[in-house]
Amino acid sequence: MAWRQLVSLSYRARVAALLADSPLTSEAVVTDVRDLLSHGEEALAIDTMCSWIYEDALPITREYHASLIVRLIKRRLSGRASFVLLPPRALAQPP
Repeated sequence: MAWRQLVSLSYRARVAALLADSPLTSEAVVTDVRDLLSHGEEALAIDTMCSWIYEDALPITREYHASLIVRLIKRRLSGRASFVLLPPRALAQPP
């Protein structure tokens, strides 16, 4: 397997892990994200996740937000994707 394919599989696994930890509850959205991942559309999958988290105003922890940012920035630096940062209002407030 070529190095590029291994990197892509690794990134796909990390995005799948973010999906598993996400606050998304809509089975349709989760299915869409999984379908995108299965077709090698990691950037679109993570963009879809972020869009629905924002649209549904789902609360996320600071740790989850940081994980998203790390993945998005790494992908952006590779020149393969654009991304939208979640606004601070989407962050869950500590109790």
